[in-house]
Amino acid sequence: MSPDTRACVAYAALRLISSRDASAIFDCSRSIYISIAGTVSNTALHLYDFSRNSPFGGKCNNGEYQLYDFEQSSKVDLRINGQHYEGFDHGSQTRFSGTVQGDATSLYDYATDGYFDYVF
Repeated sequence: MSPDTRACVAYAALRLISSRDASAIFDCSRSIYISIAGTVSNTALHLYDFSRNSPFGGKCNNGEYQLYDFEQSSKVDLRINGQHYEGFDHGSQTRFSGTVQGDATSLYDYATDGYFDYVF
């Protein structure tokens, strides 16, 4: 998964699970703040990544968010289960999973075989 897509997924998961609004997310692996804003609900997710000038979002069907990363031109599936989330990045053709604890998440990207930490 691209680092930018990964940050958007982490932001979406944090917003959905923590129910907290934030105007940016800190990518610990790259040591940068990424400005993202938008609306999140149990039926849809509409975000805008200002660092890429690109929308990211989609609708929820039967508990699964079917998202689209416009800058990467790829789909992302996201499922929330309590404090955990998982999904599939169609761009890299690999899975990802993560856990939210407070204002932080650790996302495991199967494409890179590594963990990536993000904080509001």
